[in-house]
Amino acid sequence: MRILFSTGSPAGYMAPPRLGDEQINCGPDWENRKENGRVVSLRTPVGSYDLAALASRLPPEQKPDAVVCLVDASRRNTPRNLRAFKCPRVLLVADTHHLRSPLTGMLNYIAAETFDRIVLLYDRHHAGIFRAAGVKNLFWFPGLTFPHGDAVVRAARASQRKACVAFVGQAGRVHPRRGKLLTRLQEAGLPLRHETVGQGEALRVYGSSLAGFNASLNGDLNLRFFEILASGAALLTDELAAGSGLDRLMENGVMTGIYRSAGELVERVRQALAHPEETSKTGAAGARWFDTRLGEQIRREAFCSLVMDNRGPEWCGPIRTDECVSSPGQGYPFSAAVAAYERVQELHRQLDDVVVALDEGAPEAFAQMCSTLPRVVLRQGLPGKEETRSDFYVTDRPGTVPENTPASFWNWRERSAEKGETGLRSAVKESRDLLLTHVEVNRRQGTGAFLQRLFPRAAAFVTVRSQSLYGGETEFGGDHYATDRAGAGNEARRLVLRRILAGYRICRILAVPFFESDFIHALTAREITGAPLCTFVMDDQALYGRPAMRELAARTLAVSRLRLVISPEMKAAYEAHFGLPFAVMPPVMTSVETRRENSWRPERIPARYLVAGNIWTPGQLRQLRGLARAGGLLLDWVGGGMDFGWMAPAADLERDGIRRLGFLSEAELIARLAEAPLVIIPGGMLDGNEDSEWLTRLSLPSRMVFILTQTCTPMLVLGSPETCAARFVLGLGIGLCCSYESADVVQTVRRMMDPETRARFVARARAVAGAFVMPDAGEWIWRSLEAGCPQAAPFDAIWPGSLTNPATPAHTSPLPA
Repeated sequence: MRILFSTGSPAGYMAPPRLGDEQINCGPDWENRKENGRVVSLRTPVGSYDLAALASRLPPEQKPDAVVCLVDASRRNTPRNLRAFKCPRVLLVADTHHLRSPLTGMLNYIAAETFDRIVLLYDRHHAGIFRAAGVKNLFWFPGLTFPHGDAVVRAARASQRKACVAFVGQAGRVHPRRGKLLTRLQEAGLPLRHETVGQGEALRVYGSSLAGFNASLNGDLNLRFFEILASGAALLTDELAAGSGLDRLMENGVMTGIYRSAGELVERVRQALAHPEETSKTGAAGARWFDTRLGEQIRREAFCSLVMDNRGPEWCGPIRTDECVSSPGQGYPFSAAVAAYERVQELHRQLDDVVVALDEGAPEAFAQMCSTLPRVVLRQGLPGKEETRSDFYVTDRPGTVPENTPASFWNWRERSAEKGETGLRSAVKESRDLLLTHVEVNRRQGTGAFLQRLFPRAAAFVTVRSQSLYGGETEFGGDHYATDRAGAGNEARRLVLRRILAGYRICRILAVPFFESDFIHALTAREITGAPLCTFVMDDQALYGRPAMRELAARTLAVSRLRLVISPEMKAAYEAHFGLPFAVMPPVMTSVETRRENSWRPERIPARYLVAGNIWTPGQLRQLRGLARAGGLLLDWVGGGMDFGWMAPAADLERDGIRRLGFLSEAELIARLAEAPLVIIPGGMLDGNEDSEWLTRLSLPSRMVFILTQTCTPMLVLGSPETCAARFVLGLGIGLCCSYESADVVQTVRRMMDPETRARFVARARAVAGAFVMPDAGEWIWRSLEAGCPQAAPFDAIWPGSLTNPATPAHTSPLPA
């Protein structure tokens, strides 16, 4: 069966399962790629796109037998025009238990598109809501998205296991309950192994631990449940509501320990570790259960049967037609009941227990929906004046908007009397994080690519930018706004920002300033919201670029709870000028799953040399063209920046010996880097005669960390040894630096291609690359912001305490006036 699989997740995060004999994956994080002449993946826009138009590009022999779309509440991947396909169309429904209006958005999407099968993955407890909305051909297939083959699973099951309980996953602000459970285990002195790693490594963590515990985010039967079973660790998981399907799996033979509170979890773990033989048998039984129901071939055949024969897996049972919530009744639209439930669901994510007080006007459908959440208590009658709990959710007659701010309790009767109303009508603002950038977040510039890596699932963000330089093209989740109104001054920008933020409750602010207006946005947002601010300077403008900005930058940095810079050189310069502490956050990679060993051999003398990096000024371009003309080197230039008016035509560059390849996908770039003897990085001379000193003196290009971690290819930096890029390669011992003089370049290239010299560079790159790989880099920023100081990080091994290496003191030339 040939499958076209549409997904919003990249290969390195929540990788899609292999469900067909041949499968083409497509989505906003995939590249246009072929293997052996056949298409294996396609790139799509972020958000909505015509999937049928995309499929029309496939050769006839690769037309799909089935189209599978994995869609979640982030709305990052919403394929359209499914009706144009003649083959079976399958919707995999993921994550309707959190994010913005998750059920409302999914039901609207289903109503607008044509699917032959609707498959619930993690949220079976929502089946009654889907049934009530009229959704037909509804199935449940737990564990379907398990991404690993049998060989990987077997390899992960260690014969000797550590006497500990393992947990792999995030435990930050989005997962408050999970964080409390981890804290309780630590306080109890139990051996806890908490890791934040990718899916492949997660399986190995569980596979080498005696037990693994699972904590659902919000009443969902998640993929971690099956990862622990597959690994052979004994599974401890939290109690879920009856509709979740957990009871069905246990009736079908799943061996697991259930806990209902943090105290019960501590006792379960203590018992499991005190009886290792019995615990090992429980884990082995769970592994056998997994193998017989969710083994690689069994899983694929069961999915084929669902697609082609309309028959779901027997072991998990059908979703019955009578599993349906009641009609809300006259005067109370079904959509209003769903919207009210979504607010209760969000409270349930944040709190240990939620009490829902229902008056006589609340419909039965709403009560039925609330009963699908395991820690919700339903109470008839409104809370009395003497009650002071902070976790009530008040619902009243049809048409009112309930109050669901968990931080404060509103006495219904007192509040109603004050307003002279029979119900609460206060508006509910969505909780979001705020990202302030200078331009669109996309892969066409290093800042955008880095932000994508930091926050791969960014639905909880509001992003505000100062300018639109890429036609509005964004590749980042959440809501996006621009303040670049024609002729608008700073006061107008402040007003626009106030209007934008009025609809949200901002929890945290990450500002990545470049333009003057970015600093204005950061100050204004901090003033409006009172939210903690992290200012992350990736490219300097305040010191060497536009000195007039310094006063505004100083004010912004002074009110920032956390101040991050991209390099040790920038840290030293900013601390010296602003008199404030800064922390270094290099442009780390969050995954190396696409990494390739450099395969170049000395006998393969290259006809052309690879140049990597954007060029943002005419002076930089003149230097590179002069080198190519004078040195006789033929260059393949990857990157190039934007098509500015001063950019030379491609034909002129070709005559100079420069072939401009433009933007390459990461897969294409890795393939070229892996076969190159070295890669040339254009830098600055810092001689006072160039127009890009602000760019090259203090900024560390993200592409250099990419090269280091993905292929370990040696790097030759052109320009002054005092540039940040040169100090990076020289300090780490992974390359050399020389001027743009042709003789100097040719001589340095020869030196770097000496087998022994090159072998040392590659060996050193392998040794240090791991310091720049950080799977939870985005969460590290939030943890550091909460603490008000940088937390431990892998790059501390390279730059202890994020301080400049004392052996190579930062350049401290006078600042421009």
